[in-house]
Amino acid sequence: MKFLIVVSLVCGLVGIHAPLLASKSVSSEKGYPLPILSKHKVASNFQKAKKGFEDRWKKFSKNRKFMPFNPKLSDAEIEKKFDSLKDTRNSLYYENPSEQPLFATTDFERAQDLLTSGFYKAPHLLAFEYNCSHPSFNSSNVIVNGHRFLALEGPQKSAHVRNFLQLLVNYNVKHVIRLTNDMEKGVFKTENYWKDSLQTNKEGPDKLVYKIPEEENNLPYSFNYYAIDHWGDNSGTCPKGLLDFVKRVRKGYNPGDLIAVHCSAGVGRTGTFITAFLLLDDIDRQLKKGIKKEKLKLSIEELVYKLSLQRAYLV
Repeated sequence: MKFLIVVSLVCGLVGIHAPLLASKSVSSEKGYPLPILSKHKVASNFQKAKKGFEDRWKKFSKNRKFMPFNPKLSDAEIEKKFDSLKDTRNSLYYENPSEQPLFATTDFERAQDLLTSGFYKAPHLLAFEYNCSHPSFNSSNVIVNGHRFLALEGPQKSAHVRNFLQLLVNYNVKHVIRLTNDMEKGVFKTENYWKDSLQTNKEGPDKLVYKIPEEENNLPYSFNYYAIDHWGDNSGTCPKGLLDFVKRVRKGYNPGDLIAVHCSAGVGRTGTFITAFLLLDDIDRQLKKGIKKEKLKLSIEELVYKLSLQRAYLV
């Protein structure tokens, strides 16, 4: 349980506040509706993302030692560690992180087509060029230990909802995870795309149902749907509640399934959920090998870096 306390605390510590990325591009909101991608193109996008991440991880992790999980660390010590982590990843993202305006490094350039599309919340929270899911929606292809995720922001305008839902269809998403409400303390966070598409299910996960208007057969697409409505932006959450939620998602998960995870910006709460999901998977894997609980080898630091190299400020 202690590692989940750390993970939930991280969401409140790391934050997503950063200056805007310098750009000469002008938002035009082109790319509506979102073009349908072929299965081959989707597979190619994930293969490109996988290769891009592996290249960046090899470069970053060379001669670097990662801090193993230590349940004895105080909250103050954890905060200090993650302050250092923030500084390190800013030095990865930007040529001169202490100077304004900010310019992205070559490895972590933001997706330029996405930047001009207007389908995003803020420029510094855009997907990287190398693993952007689609030029008409702010989503990143994330791969860790064989598990695949779309880490994406919630649709920020009613006109974005269709692109959001069609992206899920394009990528044959099996599970949709929503970690924000549409409004939080009177502040807008995401369009309420689920109100007319949700089918509750007492025997299993709820279903999110969507039809592509232009399809000849117009058959509905259905996704397993999970949501947390009480997790505030830039704050931690109840560790036990997060643990139970992740277990519920994993119960309906099969290896190879693609999970789409979003909050408002698709970084803080989104990254925290993915981290918890992967940590539980790693724990189960080690326990099945006969490793005792007290001998488990875990590094939250390493995992957060792996995610941060695949989406800016993820966690």
